[in-house]
Amino acid sequence: MFKHAFLLLSLTCLAAGAAWAAHDPMLGDWKLNPQKSKLIDEMQVMSLAGNKYSFDFGGGPPETIVVDGTDQPENFRDDVCRYGGESG
Repeated sequence: MFKHAFLLLSLTCLAAGAAWAAHDPMLGDWKLNPQKSKLIDEMQVMSLAGNKYSFDFGGGPPETIVVDGTDQPENFRDDVCRYGGESG
């Protein structure tokens, strides 16, 4: 009896969720209309050589990384990471 009640409750919740999502205008396929959109944050990626890439975020010097599976140094350490009053 408990199994049947639990199964019925589960199916009811599933059906209610599907019915609610079907009428939600925020779900579905979205398309960007460039004429009505203002992109304020653009990133440019350039391939330098082999597995070396440059990322330009538009707010300073570009970051250069090597895609080889190792940790890469940070270019913004002075602005973000401070410990004991000294940078880096």
